[in-house]
Amino acid sequence: MARGAFGSGEHETTASCLEILETLPEVRGARVLDLGSGTGILAIAAIRLGASRAVCIDVDPAAAHSARRNCRLNRVGDRVEHVVGRLEDSPSAGFDLAIANLYGDLLLGLGREICARVRPEDWSCSRASCGARTTMCAPPSPPRARACSRAAGRGVLTLLLRRT
Repeated sequence: MARGAFGSGEHETTASCLEILETLPEVRGARVLDLGSGTGILAIAAIRLGASRAVCIDVDPAAAHSARRNCRLNRVGDRVEHVVGRLEDSPSAGFDLAIANLYGDLLLGLGREICARVRPEDWSCSRASCGARTTMCAPPSPPRARACSRAAGRGVLTLLLRRT
């Protein structure tokens, strides 16, 4: 895995998202949105777990470059699209799964937009990372969504949300 951008898989937030991805049978055949993709590790994992396609979005051009390289190294490059920009620069809808590897304050502002891109009755996985002085934080459940699973530890809260 080429380094140089957030997302080596060693950070507890990335590890937490990977753990949840491994438990989701819905990953198989899914079209995945990886927001804040960093090195692309979560999109790569989703493809390796059976997702059909993924779109990686990151504001950092170096992250996108690293993600492209990592996708090639992991032989999934032909199934992953890379976007340098923000959520509004991504395809507008039709994702089966959204992985938002972002800080909690960003998730708070983007929760509705993320869920709007996930097809009804499909899954959305989001993660909030909290600062050292915050004991716990969580984005409120977006409209028409309910929390199905929570995992907490070391200042990190991982939520699995299901659209209703």
